[in-house]
Amino acid sequence: MVRRHVLTNNRLAVTHLVILVWKHRFLLGVPWILVLLFPPVIPCSNQENPTPTSESPRPTSSSHFEQAEALARLGKDSEAIDEYQRELLDNPNDEAALFGMALAQTRLGKNSEAVQSYLQTLRIKPDLWEAELNVGILLAGEQDLHRALFHLERAQILNPKSFTASFFTAKVQAQLEKSVEAEKMFSKALELTRSTDEKFDVYAALGAFYAKQKNYTKAEQAFLQARELQRDTEKMDFELAKLYYDSRQSTKAQTLMQSLDSSHSKDPVVYGLIGRLLAESKDNDGAAKAFERAIQVEPNPSRRQEYYLLLADIYQDSGRADEAIKRLTELVVTANSPEVHFRIGLLRLHKRELDDARLEFLQVIKMKPDYAEAYSNLGAVCMLQENYPDAIAALSRFKEAKPGVPGTYFYLGVAYDKLGDYSNALANYGKFLELGKGQSDKLEFQARERSKILAKKMKSR
Repeated sequence: MVRRHVLTNNRLAVTHLVILVWKHRFLLGVPWILVLLFPPVIPCSNQENPTPTSESPRPTSSSHFEQAEALARLGKDSEAIDEYQRELLDNPNDEAALFGMALAQTRLGKNSEAVQSYLQTLRIKPDLWEAELNVGILLAGEQDLHRALFHLERAQILNPKSFTASFFTAKVQAQLEKSVEAEKMFSKALELTRSTDEKFDVYAALGAFYAKQKNYTKAEQAFLQARELQRDTEKMDFELAKLYYDSRQSTKAQTLMQSLDSSHSKDPVVYGLIGRLLAESKDNDGAAKAFERAIQVEPNPSRRQEYYLLLADIYQDSGRADEAIKRLTELVVTANSPEVHFRIGLLRLHKRELDDARLEFLQVIKMKPDYAEAYSNLGAVCMLQENYPDAIAALSRFKEAKPGVPGTYFYLGVAYDKLGDYSNALANYGKFLELGKGQSDKLEFQARERSKILAKKMKSR
């Protein structure tokens, strides 16, 4: 039994070298990419180990654990897991087998199972900081941030000299908006860096952290420091361009974007930013091309919808309403949202395609009954169609949602006036004049003059 205990400890010392490392991307909240570092192969004798291949036979070893390790090195993770489980049947408290199985499960994308294996490892060996780190990273990848932070902070306490533990603790603290703690932990991670790549990672993450806080000065400093640490500066230049755009420094953003060769980029965010910058400079044709390209390469439905809406704005501003309607109608097929129908309704209304506009606004209301602006525009359509009862119904719903809009009362007054309901017409004209306070001289003149006429008519009755 004593010999068995020593063997477990020796195996664990090797297994500890296997730590999950997550390579972050520039913006907080972007999914992290998993990279697994395998342990070195330790020879059993002075004879050099042969290089394993996919054709290698199933290894024969003295224990299930050793067979599992050999299979894992060959990339046969499913078979390795079977051997780890056989080892655990014989030795349920074998933390090395649990740790190795968790790594194999992670490589197979079985993250939930890997989390449970790590937690079981920690129940046996509570001070195993590598397991705390790995389970924290897995939970962060699943956006289970509060649980992730518990384990990452525990890993950092157990090994305060670990760059990885400090860095990922800071990232999760930042995502949970624990700003003071995150800033301190980023600083600690920076002190622990041992390579240019690690320094770059921290400065890039700090730039994103400060940008999210709208601390643009510190964000710029961090991004510039990150830029100095990379030969390929294109990605950091793009991060800086986004920062300058967000901080209303469009000239700086445009200068950076002009220096980048984005013609072959597959990143939709690149084209989205180009489109926004060109739209600000009134280059509508260039902006439209950029947004069209962003739509082609954007896999995320919500962001693709955003680019469609921006593209529709460009076409509308260019007097190309039909193209805007066409693109938004295409969007409805994949993103049947009330916002898209509303935008199509506005374009139809602008073109005086009243029946089609009415259908779009009714669809918006069907999908989202509390969409106030849909009632307002439906009321406008009904007024143009001289359908005053429906106009009153729609405008009244808008008034309930937003009672402080003066124009609503003017058009309600007109609708009641047309129907001969002089009492309600006078009441709404009066409310309009009360709220308007000189905002529209023309409408106020009409309301006063019409109120005088209606008052006389009511007296003569």
